[in-house]
This record gives sequence, C-alpha cells and structure tokens, in this order.
Amino acid sequence: MSYTTYYERRQKIDKYEAQQLEEVLGRQKISAPRKVLTRRLKFESLVPKPEEGRYSICMMDFDEDQIYLELKYIQRGITYKKLAKISKENCMKILEGNVEWMADSRDKLCQDFYRQITLNYIRPGNIVETCKVVYQWKSDYICLKRSIRSIKNNGYNFFDPDTYMIRCLDYGEVELDQKQAVTLPRYIESVLHVPEHTGEDTLAFVL
Repeated sequence: MSYTTYYERRQKIDKYEAQQLEEVLGRQKISAPRKVLTRRLKFESLVPKPEEGRYSICMMDFDEDQIYLELKYIQRGITYKKLAKISKENCMKILEGNVEWMADSRDKLCQDFYRQITLNYIRPGNIVETCKVVYQWKSDYICLKRSIRSIKNNGYNFFDPDTYMIRCLDYGEVELDQKQAVTLPRYIESVLHVPEHTGEDTLAFVL
C-alpha cells in the first residue's frame, strides 16, 4: 500500500486558457507531459460519511496490470490518498460481489474496504473516465482534463472500452487540477498510522 498527501485545487477554464497554460509550461524546464486515461468506479454509501472518504477501483490506460484500490479523503484542506494494487482477477471478484477473500488479505487497505462493504454497505456507483495531460514541476502536478465522461455501473462495463458514456464537460471546457505534495511531520504521521512504505507517490498524483 502507498500513502500520499497533497493540497488540491480544481477549477474549470476554457480551451484557449488551457492552450496558453500549455505553452507556458512547454517553455519551462520540466519533464515531458504525460497523457493518461483513467477509469474509476466509485463506491457509494446509503448514508454518506465524508470523514471516512471514498473508495474507488481505478484502472489506468486500460492496462490490466495497472488496477488499483483507492481511498481518498480530505481533512483540513489536505487530501489523503491510499493505493493498493490489485489483480484483474480480484477486481472481477469485487465487481461480482465476491469480497470475502479481502477479509484475509495481507493489505490493510483491502481489509478496511471489506469492512466498509460488509458493515456500512457501500456499493458500486458511477464509472468515471477521464482523459488528461499531467505536468510535473518538482513536487507540484498540473492536470488538464479535456474529457470527463460517466455512466452508471452495471457490473460488466468497467473493462469495456466501447461503453457508452455521458459527457460531463461542456464543449470547449477544460478542468484544471493542481496538486501540491505535502510532507507531514513525524508526530502527525504516527497519529494517522501512516505506513513506512510510501512508494508509487507519482502514481497517486496521476490517477
């Protein structure tokens, strides 16, 4: 499991502002932009509890080797994100309602997810597909999302690249997502039980 904290700000801009921003970023000495397509299946509770965050299953670029269980929540303006890699086989089990295997998982995030499903009755909600370009400048990340689409999960359409989806952005509209990494003091990490292993941080910003 990996664990990441960051500040996040989102706003909608028009395509011309997005082009100007890309031109400015292109003149900076930063790493090459990364084009990413993500599919995210969000889980919802009948009685939402914002402080407990939201679980999702995420897949990147339709790559069956890049499927992750994600927990994301916000406290005092800071976004906390936990990620655990899962196989397509285990992902299919979750989609089919077979979750008992997670009770004995070695990954704590999977165990917590199992408890949320069995105790708080969280269930699959919408699938959201996002096409974006990600720029990294030191510990800051800028994502330009030109396409966001969504559809209700039916248990089978998560892996179907041809699934019909509804556009969420107006024509000519771009969503700008800015993320800035946060380093937590040791005493706060101990209170939040942050694991020592915090690998795949970059992935958490890209998803």
